[in-house]
Amino acid sequence: MSLRRVVAAPFSRRGTDEVTRTEFIYSLTGDLGWFDPEGAEEALKAGTKDGLLVTDGDVLRADFDAENMEIPQGWSPDAVPEPSSSSSSRATDEERGVFERGVSRLVDSDYDKREAVAEINRLHAGMGDVRIEAAALTVLKREGLRTDDLAEEALEELRRD
Repeated sequence: MSLRRVVAAPFSRRGTDEVTRTEFIYSLTGDLGWFDPEGAEEALKAGTKDGLLVTDGDVLRADFDAENMEIPQGWSPDAVPEPSSSSSSRATDEERGVFERGVSRLVDSDYDKREAVAEINRLHAGMGDVRIEAAALTVLKREGLRTDDLAEEALEELRRD
């Protein structure tokens, strides 16, 4: 697997030199289907540890020309990135975004991870110009799962943007 290509993909697909953490995770899980949310999180951590990504709050920037990196048609990584350190602790709730925590809640309610991401992506594709978090919240609500805390966090993110 080429970690550099994996890290470059979200920037290249959007034609930009910065993306939010949520956009990065969504690109690797939903747009490309390369990873489940935890695998995408590991890619983010590995990219940061290896100096490929620079973080500024919720904004990620590649420390190389990721926006113009060539990713061959049909290319995909062959493995989930290894955790960057020996203490491979999972991200805390405060570090994970609304999308990732929404997927986790669906998984906790007996969805398969890929099925949860796919369901959110299906709904998002038909919603028009809305953020992926809105689709995640809609799926959670439809399944009768708690959304109040995540909805408040998503609203706060919108206000900051």
